[in-house]
Amino acid sequence: MRAMTKDDMDLLAADFAAAARRAQQAGFDGVEIHAAHGYLLSQFLNPLWNRREDEFGGPIEARMRFPLQVTAAVRSAVGPGFPLLVKINSSDGVEGGMTEDESLVVSQALAQMVDAIEVSGTTYGKVKIAGPEGHRCLYARYAARLAELLDIPVILTGGNRLVSELQGLLDTTDIAGFGLARPLVCEPDLPRIWQRDPAYWPRCVSCSRCFPEPGRRCVLQAKG
Repeated sequence: MRAMTKDDMDLLAADFAAAARRAQQAGFDGVEIHAAHGYLLSQFLNPLWNRREDEFGGPIEARMRFPLQVTAAVRSAVGPGFPLLVKINSSDGVEGGMTEDESLVVSQALAQMVDAIEVSGTTYGKVKIAGPEGHRCLYARYAARLAELLDIPVILTGGNRLVSELQGLLDTTDIAGFGLARPLVCEPDLPRIWQRDPAYWPRCVSCSRCFPEPGRRCVLQAKG
């Protein structure tokens, strides 16, 4: 590995912008920048990865410069009226990583350019989030805290499984919506099922075996 040069970073920001513009031209309703889960922009925010000694490393105000550069490039490419979201970790979930307080700083800066922020997180370990005894709505406390600070929607992702719990968050916090991933791999029509039966428990058991191999389907899906 080698540290990215400024030219590398400028080129990559332009690539993000070009990808977003292609999505817009193809007819997508919006785009989301992924700055969570240990991918490149998340690595810039994480001091365990980002050990740069230039203006892009050090305190969070420096570490967030490149993610902000990418976001600004994307916003310029798609224009002010096209929905632009960003996903960010509530924290990196490991000692020495980006903290929740640092994430708040980044999110407030991103909020000047995006239409919504999706909150997720990385725990660097297995977290049981399936079933009645599992952990759910993993990052709700942080998302509620962030939503109080922003004038744009905050979306909570991670362990969203029960309609009653989600409705409770809508009723008691400023969280605007929820993200689902693995439950929709298992049951693509889950939101429609919930409309008919709000007490329905999703089939997804969060085994994570839906994505290790390209094209692999959920192991709970019916054959065919």
